[in-house]
Amino acid sequence: MAKLSTKRQIKNFTASLERAIKGTVKVVHQKRLAKLLIAQIQKRTRAGIGVAKTGQRLGASKRLRKLKPKTIEARRKKKLDGTTTPGKSNLTETGQMLRSLVAVNFSARGFEIRPDRRKRKGGMTNEELAAIHDAGVYGKSKQKRPRRFIGMTLNDQRLLLRAFRKTFTDAIKRNLT
Repeated sequence: MAKLSTKRQIKNFTASLERAIKGTVKVVHQKRLAKLLIAQIQKRTRAGIGVAKTGQRLGASKRLRKLKPKTIEARRKKKLDGTTTPGKSNLTETGQMLRSLVAVNFSARGFEIRPDRRKRKGGMTNEELAAIHDAGVYGKSKQKRPRRFIGMTLNDQRLLLRAFRKTFTDAIKRNLT
């Protein structure tokens, strides 16, 4: 049996690597990453941490704005989600909006995360409520007090990169053997 030349071995390896890469990043992998990111956004938001103002560097996180005393008092009278208390600013009065996060618009460039468009009890959709939080226009005063939560912080980005590396290297190994 004749030995393959080094040049030929490298060429074969490169060809098999290209085949492996082509079949690696599929929508299936993106959906897995999207689920991970949604879980991370929910966890971070329940902890009271949001995303800094749009236009600032990617990865900036900041505490969600404190609730006003009138809001805290009103929340004491309501049945709240088990993940919050009346004075905790974490966008989870009922938990419905955070649980409604979905990933959509999958493409080779990525995906988008947003609340679903189902109607809530008050007639507003989860998507409309999230837009109000993002714009920060509440109550009669229409004073701007944004509470942004959909986005990626530096920690979210690191988590996704670790998961992507693992998914990518596992897929390459599978396709090379």
